[in-house]
Amino acid sequence: MVRSARSRRSDLRVHDGPKFAADEIVATCADKEPMSLKKVMEEAYEQEIAGNWGMEAHLFNPEALPLSKVLLAPQVLHRGGKDPVVTPALGYEELFIDDVRYWIPNYYGVKRSFITGCPECPKPSDAALARLSIELWQSALEERSKSRLAAIK
Repeated sequence: MVRSARSRRSDLRVHDGPKFAADEIVATCADKEPMSLKKVMEEAYEQEIAGNWGMEAHLFNPEALPLSKVLLAPQVLHRGGKDPVVTPALGYEELFIDDVRYWIPNYYGVKRSFITGCPECPKPSDAALARLSIELWQSALEERSKSRLAAIK
């Protein structure tokens, strides 16, 4: 799921301290070139993507993890009475900070509590919930890798 928001730096706060999340995002991405959506998708899905995807943004990935780990999450697709299918889907937040586009993978949004939803929505109160979400995500990606390897053999 991709969400977009326009923000000033003062609008994004890390929940456990006074430092502004936007400052960390901007500082982390300052020395990196923007990436095209096509390149991000190719790296995340580990395959070539057809077409021209002109949109570019700075990708927040301070741990330099593989994009397949930080951007892909399992998504269940329901197919009108047939068995549901689980497929990897891109999950990130799109933020405009000082009129510059940034993509924040949901992995970091959860891990660092940058993104918690709309002001009216309940906020996650338990850090264990965030850790569980990340563990489930990583477990699903490991299963996907195992099934890919089994298909190759």
